[in-house]
Amino acid sequence: MITQYIFLIIYVCNRAVTFRVYYIVFGRSWKFYVSIILLCLSKRIHSLYLLRLFNDCLQNLFTNLSLLLFLSDNSYALASLIYSVGGVGIKMNALLYSPGILITYVYKRSFERGRKNFTGWMWEGRWGFFWLGVCAGGQVLVGWPFLRSFPESYLRKAFELDRVFFFKWTVNFRFLGESLFVSKTWGKFLLLLHVLTLAIMSKKWTSQHKLKRSKDSKFVKVNPGFIALVCYGSNFIGILYARTMHYQFYSWYHDSLPLLIWSTVSDKGFKGIKKGILLLGIIMGGIEYAFNVYPSTSFSSAVLQAVHFFLMWRLWKVEGVPEGENGEKGYEREGKKWGKGSGEKMKKKIK
Repeated sequence: MITQYIFLIIYVCNRAVTFRVYYIVFGRSWKFYVSIILLCLSKRIHSLYLLRLFNDCLQNLFTNLSLLLFLSDNSYALASLIYSVGGVGIKMNALLYSPGILITYVYKRSFERGRKNFTGWMWEGRWGFFWLGVCAGGQVLVGWPFLRSFPESYLRKAFELDRVFFFKWTVNFRFLGESLFVSKTWGKFLLLLHVLTLAIMSKKWTSQHKLKRSKDSKFVKVNPGFIALVCYGSNFIGILYARTMHYQFYSWYHDSLPLLIWSTVSDKGFKGIKKGILLLGIIMGGIEYAFNVYPSTSFSSAVLQAVHFFLMWRLWKVEGVPEGENGEKGYEREGKKWGKGSGEKMKKKIK
């Protein structure tokens, strides 16, 4: 009973952090309000936090907290440490965010002050290497007792990339059959698709993002919607090509679904709201259905993957980053450090 109350606190804290991320991206818009309502309706997520008590839930809290700090501009070192120790340190799936975080590092420092030549890019990029060092240092800190005694065994088992899961627990590839599911060829094929999709989407995301620069080229604001999109997006690509998905793995990406879906809606005004709600119903409804079928069936896993690929196709097809209906963003309302009354100053800086 006490443990359930602890996980209830973890659930509430994670919701608060996630809602803050959405507010920074969307502001007080219909997208924000619809998203936070949908995030509270999942039966499976409630079960994972309050009945199953999986460590995936705690990892998810720290990963979302690190994303929130990445959005705060001046907390990258702390965000990197929390991501490494609280995210990857608890569950290795947090590494799926790393491509998006790496893009964030590059954009934050290499382009923040208008450095476009190679020398300037490398000079400003030194901070990216520093933040990567913080992530690496966090892993050394967590694993030091084992690294000192059994370094080879620890590294092999802590990052067991060739692990084969049991077919009976899979939610996403039940329709393949066990022989193909456990084959090494299938695992290598999924890894290849994962890398290729990451490369394609990384190029798309970085080419479509327009940095907003002041006249003296000393100030650049990296759109919080862009940071959230590349981090959540890279995690979703990893989910898409995961060799297996167990029921608790739903918590890995449930919080990101409304934001990813809204980012695929380019229509403005009421038309965009209607289209977004329709897509939210189809995609989140299909995923929720698949994770509530126990045990999973060939049909439920086929539905899950069909919905996953549909969302991936939408992410590839539609240009833009998530924002409020009229381009409103929470950070523009509240300013650089989200302080009340400084929104207008921030708007002037990024025009």
